[in-house]
Amino acid sequence: MIYRANIGRFEIASLQVWPLQQMPASEVLLDVDASSLEECHRRLPQFFGDDLSLIELTQNICVIRSPDQIVLVDTGEALHRAGAILAWGLAAVGIQPHEVDLVFLTHRDSDHVGGAVGAHGEALYPRAKYLISRLEYEAFKSEAKRADQFCSSIKPLEDRGLLEFLEDGAEIAAGLTAVATPGHRSGATSLRIEDGGQAALLLADTLHLPVQITHPEFSSVWDGDAELAARTRRQIVDQAESDGLLLAVPHTPFGGLGYVQLEAGKRVWSPLEWDSDA
Repeated sequence: MIYRANIGRFEIASLQVWPLQQMPASEVLLDVDASSLEECHRRLPQFFGDDLSLIELTQNICVIRSPDQIVLVDTGEALHRAGAILAWGLAAVGIQPHEVDLVFLTHRDSDHVGGAVGAHGEALYPRAKYLISRLEYEAFKSEAKRADQFCSSIKPLEDRGLLEFLEDGAEIAAGLTAVATPGHRSGATSLRIEDGGQAALLLADTLHLPVQITHPEFSSVWDGDAELAARTRRQIVDQAESDGLLLAVPHTPFGGLGYVQLEAGKRVWSPLEWDSDA
C-alpha cells in the first residue's frame, strides 16, 4: 500500500512494507490503561484489532521526492525478509535504487537499517550517501549485543566511504533538517521537511500508536529510555499541535500520516483521509 502527501515542492510517499499485525496493547505500551484505550477506540476503531485490547501495527518507509533529489528515510529490514517489499514499493512510485540520492537512517534498529546493504555488503542504493546521527552511530558501534547487526548493516557503508555523520539541526538539503528525538534510542533522529509555509516531521519511532498522542506518557516496551522517550514525545506532540506539523509515524497503519488536533481539550490523532494506491 502506498500513501501520499505533499509539503510544498516535496512529495512524500509512505510505503507500507509490513502486513498489519495485531498485538495486545499491554504488551506494547507500558502502564497503558483500559479507559485510555476505550477513549481512543471510540474515535479511531480502525487502529484496533478484533477488540480494544488488541492494537494494529505495521511498518511504513517514507521516500521524499523533490525536483532536485530523492531521499529515502530508513531502509526496512534485510532483503531476505521484508526488504523486497520496499523495492517493489519504490518501483511502484517510479523509483529505482540507483536513483536515490540520500538515505537518511533514523536509528539503529534492524527494521530501519537492515536493508541498507545486500548479502555481500554491497550498498543497495549505490549512488546514495547514507546519513546517520553521529551519536547514534557511536552508540550502535559500542553496543555489544548488536555487534553482528552493526557489522552487517553500517560498517560496510563506512568501509566504502558512503556513510556521513549528522549533528542535531544539520540541514541535509534545502528544506530538510535533522532533528534529535532521543528516547527510543539515544541518538534517534527525525527528519523535518519544510517548504511553502508547510512542514512535516518524519519520526524515528518517537510514536508507535495513536493513543500516545493523547497520552505521551505511555512509552513502548521497545523504548530504550522510557522516561526520556516520554519527554521527547510530549515535546513533539506539543509542537505538532501548535505548528500544524504533518507527522509520519513509522509503525502506525494507513501510512502513519496525520496531524495532532485539539478536541474537547485533549490532543488527538487525526489521520489523513485518502484512497491509497494498492
